[in-house]
Amino acid sequence: MLGRQASLANQAREASVANDPSAAEYHAKNLETAMSCPLCRAKLPCNEKETFEASLNNAKKGKAYAQHAVATKYEAGRGTRKNLNKAAKYFRAAAEQGHPWSMSSYGNLLEKGLGVGKDIGEAKKWYERSAELKQPQGYYHQGNLYENGIGVQKDEAKAARLYRVAADMGFDIAQCSLGCCYDFGTGLPENPEQALGTNATAMGNVSSTMLKIAAIRYGRCDVAGKSPVPKAVYWGKRAAKLGNEEAAAAVKQIDDLLSGVCANCNKPASSVNLKRCTKCRVFRYCGRDCQREHWKAGHKLDCCKTD
Repeated sequence: MLGRQASLANQAREASVANDPSAAEYHAKNLETAMSCPLCRAKLPCNEKETFEASLNNAKKGKAYAQHAVATKYEAGRGTRKNLNKAAKYFRAAAEQGHPWSMSSYGNLLEKGLGVGKDIGEAKKWYERSAELKQPQGYYHQGNLYENGIGVQKDEAKAARLYRVAADMGFDIAQCSLGCCYDFGTGLPENPEQALGTNATAMGNVSSTMLKIAAIRYGRCDVAGKSPVPKAVYWGKRAAKLGNEEAAAAVKQIDDLLSGVCANCNKPASSVNLKRCTKCRVFRYCGRDCQREHWKAGHKLDCCKTD
């Protein structure tokens, strides 16, 4: 809604600058209509502050969706001053009405003692209630408790299982955590092939999260000795063979990106004939010298068969 209002406002401004009174009047009327409720014609919020005030008005009427919205704004300081005490108050109000996102958000504040007294046991209860309603953050936060032994007996295997549930729901942070589990063998069988079985979605998640983690840690995915690219391609190809189209597209994109330069000296393919690594078939080199240098620099730690 705010994007449409901004677009109409720009059109009205351009018409005014162009000295076109009829066009300016037309766009001004459209803007006025866009800024009003189509049913009651009440003015709609046009900025963060007005959005907060409108949400606060509904939150005070006891509407759970508005209480959650107000809580997130108090938590982030959007449209109002940051106030974790009020964020906790409204998250709890919405959670008690059955709002699943507020359950996990309130639990997170309880876990960290932000805006409310720290209470791990109570936080865990809210995470569990959220998970019962199939909310991925509820599973993810429980996984974090078990992985680190926060208020519970440390159980890395259970943490990995909880991360996987949230990851399969599409929760990106859980996908990264699951990727870390595979990267470090946390709570998973030594043989990831056995752990993943024929789950194409899980394989695709592992492939993408390996790349995300490397990008976050090192700013890029092709740092020799720390590159997950060959392993990511391996899992991506496995997922593609089982019908995961997103994984197939991701593997092709990786191949296209790496086909343009030598992995060691960055010499472009336009000036030399690049040849693939004979083992992983992922990285390319302009010659044997570059291949040897890259191998010694750390590619020997990253390289694996991908077919």
